[in-house]
Amino acid sequence: VSVNLLKLKLPARIFRERLWEPADLQVMDIQTYASLFPHDIYKNENEPSAWEAAGVGLSFKDTTRENGLFSLPPAKIEAGWYRFEAKAKDRSGDTVRLVKYFEVVKNGSLSPNLSATISVEKPVVHKGEKFQYTIETNLDNLFVIRDIESGIDSLNRTYINLNKSREVYNLPVTDNETGGFGIQLAFVKYNRLISAYISIDVPQIDKELNINYSTFRDKTVPGSAEKWKLKITGSNGDKIAAEVLTGMYDASLDQFNPHKYNLPELWPTYFQRSSWEGPTFRQEGSREKPWQRDYVSLNKLYDRLFVDDPENDGIILNMRNGRPGSGGGITVRGLARKETMVGAPMAAQNKAVSGMDQAAQTPVDADSSQASGIGANELPEPSIRKNFNETAFFFPELITDSSGNIEFSFTMPEALTRWKWLTLAHTKNLAFGVSEKTIITQKELMVQPNATRFVRQGDRIDFSGKIINLTDAEMTGQVELLLIDPVTNRSVDGWFKNVFPNQFFTAPAKQSVAVNFSIEIPFQYSKALKYRMVARSGNISDGEEGVLPVLSNRILLTEAIQLPVRGSGIKNFVLDKLIKSEGSETITNHSLTVEYTTNPAWLAIQSLPSLSSTTRESADEIFNSYYATMIAATIMKASPILKDYFAKYKDADTAKLLSDLEKNPELKAILIAETPWVLQGKSETEQKRQLRIMFDVTQSALRQQTGLAKLAAMQSADGAFTWFPGGPNDRYITQYILTGIGHILKLDPQAEDNALLQTIIRGGLDYLDKVIIADYELLVKNTKKGLSPAGGLESPQIQYGYLRSFFRKYTLPGNGLKAYNYYRNQSREGWVKQSRYMQAMIAIALHRTDDIKTANSIVRSLKQNAIVNEELGMYWK
Repeated sequence: VSVNLLKLKLPARIFRERLWEPADLQVMDIQTYASLFPHDIYKNENEPSAWEAAGVGLSFKDTTRENGLFSLPPAKIEAGWYRFEAKAKDRSGDTVRLVKYFEVVKNGSLSPNLSATISVEKPVVHKGEKFQYTIETNLDNLFVIRDIESGIDSLNRTYINLNKSREVYNLPVTDNETGGFGIQLAFVKYNRLISAYISIDVPQIDKELNINYSTFRDKTVPGSAEKWKLKITGSNGDKIAAEVLTGMYDASLDQFNPHKYNLPELWPTYFQRSSWEGPTFRQEGSREKPWQRDYVSLNKLYDRLFVDDPENDGIILNMRNGRPGSGGGITVRGLARKETMVGAPMAAQNKAVSGMDQAAQTPVDADSSQASGIGANELPEPSIRKNFNETAFFFPELITDSSGNIEFSFTMPEALTRWKWLTLAHTKNLAFGVSEKTIITQKELMVQPNATRFVRQGDRIDFSGKIINLTDAEMTGQVELLLIDPVTNRSVDGWFKNVFPNQFFTAPAKQSVAVNFSIEIPFQYSKALKYRMVARSGNISDGEEGVLPVLSNRILLTEAIQLPVRGSGIKNFVLDKLIKSEGSETITNHSLTVEYTTNPAWLAIQSLPSLSSTTRESADEIFNSYYATMIAATIMKASPILKDYFAKYKDADTAKLLSDLEKNPELKAILIAETPWVLQGKSETEQKRQLRIMFDVTQSALRQQTGLAKLAAMQSADGAFTWFPGGPNDRYITQYILTGIGHILKLDPQAEDNALLQTIIRGGLDYLDKVIIADYELLVKNTKKGLSPAGGLESPQIQYGYLRSFFRKYTLPGNGLKAYNYYRNQSREGWVKQSRYMQAMIAIALHRTDDIKTANSIVRSLKQNAIVNEELGMYWK
């Protein structure tokens, strides 16, 4: 290898930044160009590759060692720029050449470009220390603006003069610099703005905590009982009382969404608030004023420091919005408390339809394998890993002892994986500390089944797995795959054609080998499948167990028919579709459920939780919730037996109120959560739980008060209701709510004594009376002079007359009576033209206002047009 180190000669000129690309064609030589533009770059003379050599700093030849390295001889190298050249010949005899440029620095850098730098020995200082920084430039006769920013809004601006100098400055670090500070320079030279910036961190060490690990293992065995110990100290190692949040989870979850504990930014933190810019050249886009609409511009200015007109060339100090302490925080996701699931007093009978001969299956022990072959009975029982919880532990409030120590115990989950341990500690003085560790659970011999997320009926698959040997010696042994029905706990290897459940393996030291088992999913199997893979080598063994969902290739359809029995007696029903399904090759019956009740009103009661649940903060849903609560209260008053029934199961065993699926937790645990029958079971249990809460006397009274208060808050000052908060007045919603209140007063006349309800009623009626008056006045205005108004009867007017019939004792304003009577007469004369629903409203309203004759005529008409069915009752089309 031939090596030359050449010292380079810096150009005599000082270059400023180029504002455009180099020219493709030069029209003058470099000497002329330099005389006219002494600080502009002609081609590339500002780059070290274009500089002349000033002398040889080092030259030698050497032979490379086996590792390809060679040593430079000792030499004294002066400060400056150098070109390093190395030449050698490769195996083919071709010359290989390497050229590199570098600078040897001593007391500052050398450069032909416009430059000013700020350098520090350490970017982190502490309060009470003296901070030293150096400003260096290669330019003469400079007037420099120096800004020192710190705190929230502190700015110390001074002006200094520099002349190709290297100046050292000292700055005492006080409370004002806590959180950090920044130093910024700006000056103009040769029509260019030059700036430099550096930030310094000043941590609040009295708000920092150290987390030390007294007892901790970064490698452990799955399922092991662990006892770990932490020690929390202050920044100076002093004892401290702290509260600790710590948790450990499977690190593979970070592939979906990385998680960590962030320190909350409660204390002042410095961030750069300003920067200097020199917009010498910029792009502008054309702007057109829209001609089809009026264009209104608003120029809103805020107080800012050093603001110039951004449309004109010049130096601008850009200010950034923001505040110290914003950003980050701590988010802790905890676990919801599991409520007691309850059901309803309804008899149900489930008949499961099975497609498998269970008598031919072989029972399997919960934690055993069925090894076959010579000496199988002499092998030790393997430990089957089943606990694959993704969270190893989560302790949200551990308190240190007098020495700052914390001890906790837990059992490591049995997954073979890498774990992420996060810890956050804090004191009452808001000092914080965070820490993160990684733990690996592994065994000398490990088996890892590679099960799919699910399989379908009729699939043929290779169930693969991996045997891992972490020892320093080769391992030979057996691996077996067991397939089990999780409901009966019996082997189904034969049904799944797992004809070779045992295989031999040889795993080299520190390596892994793959294994495969061919299986077929039966077309008739529609349950979950439990698998157990076990590997043995001598006295060492490992096993893993999991559940594999088996999905049907068909859709689960639920068909229901009503079985009405009126009065006493016997009535026969024929399930035609169920009978005909026996001859179908594609239908497989899943279950048959017969549900009955001696009181059909119970079905209406079951719907109350659905009516009371709100999915949005709209006026109609808030009223529906209040309405359901009032109905439940009325039912409890009218039926004390029902009240006593729910009180009986409030604190006692609620097994009778559970859904049928909830009563079989083993079946529930092995089914996929997305399957329809599981969702049905969850909704049924939740419905019955809500039903029990709804009929709780204490909570019912509280819900009535809360619901009425929410409803009153949705009412505007003029008495109208808006559909959503902040929206416009809505006539339909107001009539809907007032009509519902009328129904409540019919059910429970004592509710009228509620002062808040009276306020809602009077405000709503005042608004609706004004609206009906406006309807009538508009109709009169549009009627030709000399004629009487006619028509104008539509659904809103009919609904108004219906709701007004609930509140006859609430008087109408003087001009409102005329409008009310007009639309009432229109209802009497034109009811035939209205829909059946509107006719029913008109009949009730007229009957309540003493027009019995017309009301009876409407009812006779409705009966004549009704359809009467023994099962469905009376209904209309």
